[in-house]
Amino acid sequence: MANYVEDMPLDQVLAKARVPPRQRYQSYGPGVGDIPMEVCLHVTACLGRSLDHLVKVEGTTFHRMMQADCQIAQPVLAGDKNANPAARDLLADFASTTKYPCLFEVEARYDLSMEDDDPNRVAKYISWGGYNANFAGSTLIPMLYYAVTHQKVKCVKFLLEQGADPNLKCAWRDGFALDYVLPLGVTDDNEAQVAIIEALVEWGGNMAYMNTFRTICALEREDLVFNVLANGTDIHNLKDSAGGTVLHMYASLPVFSLTTCTHILDQAVVDFVNRVDNNGQTALFRALDGDSVSHTKRQWLLHVGADPMIEDHFGRTAVDVAIAEGKTSAVTDLLHSPKTNIRLLNNRVKHHDPLVAAIMQENPEVITAVLWHEKLEVTERIRERALELMRVLGLPVERYAEAIRDAKVYLP
Repeated sequence: MANYVEDMPLDQVLAKARVPPRQRYQSYGPGVGDIPMEVCLHVTACLGRSLDHLVKVEGTTFHRMMQADCQIAQPVLAGDKNANPAARDLLADFASTTKYPCLFEVEARYDLSMEDDDPNRVAKYISWGGYNANFAGSTLIPMLYYAVTHQKVKCVKFLLEQGADPNLKCAWRDGFALDYVLPLGVTDDNEAQVAIIEALVEWGGNMAYMNTFRTICALEREDLVFNVLANGTDIHNLKDSAGGTVLHMYASLPVFSLTTCTHILDQAVVDFVNRVDNNGQTALFRALDGDSVSHTKRQWLLHVGADPMIEDHFGRTAVDVAIAEGKTSAVTDLLHSPKTNIRLLNNRVKHHDPLVAAIMQENPEVITAVLWHEKLEVTERIRERALELMRVLGLPVERYAEAIRDAKVYLP
């Protein structure tokens, strides 16, 4: 693609920019919404690495949608098609082709100047063109961002030293340089990714996407979490494709750091812990596994105000989900919460009470966790139904009958 915008002043480029809505990609999985779509395209089309664990790819549809938005959303292409004849043919190409060049690879000059990660070559390129460190070519991807995605550590540091702005938005996108760091596991060089993150954070980098924040949390880099928040990253704007907050994301990781969680809540608004995702679920719903790390997360979430009685869009509470999925330790933790109201759980029309729900799972551990819990209360009707259900399911009634009969009874 020819370079149509090199001479356009940056303020004019930004003024004409059009950001494609990420919402239309959210149904494809957490990779979209967590990672700029042009980076997804680069990983799949150029690096040949699958993002199936992050993005639900359905044929070529997803690929086409990304590429079309990436190209058409460029201000010059979108704003004045007569000035760029290639724009007239873009959609026709998308209709007939299933493989497209990645936007990063359009900038062949960048690639040559950053060969072997040599800052001297970059310096010569900038000098030759009379550019500054924030130069962006025809794709409107700044040199710094190109260097970040291609893991050119020395070039990244050189451009930062020369004045490249890590918080310069990519004209037609809403991401910062930190958002262009590749997800962990995409390449074999995670050390390069970490070095780039460290450099960008040191120079005041912010984030607009969840991807790199997840990376530093997964690596248990409490220092980077603190510094990137101190740089001005707004945690309220970091969302995954399911609409989850950073607490939703952190609840899904196999790590726990009280310091990291404290850093997050120090920047959060009141009751951030009970924010819900697109399914109406709080972070507590994502911390129901039986391992010790999940137990610690649940304890912390409950301690800072997580409400196990919040119902998702299906009318389920975290207690319901824990019972249905056989998460015995989670059931115990949630029932212990002062906010858990057994009588309210018993009186719902669309969902079973905890005791009957546990029996229906035919899981002895879950039944025991509910039946012998100190907060359990039942009505006479619930007690009779529980005993009858055990007989119907062929469960050992004699094992539980005494405990069911001894359960605290209240009048409905």
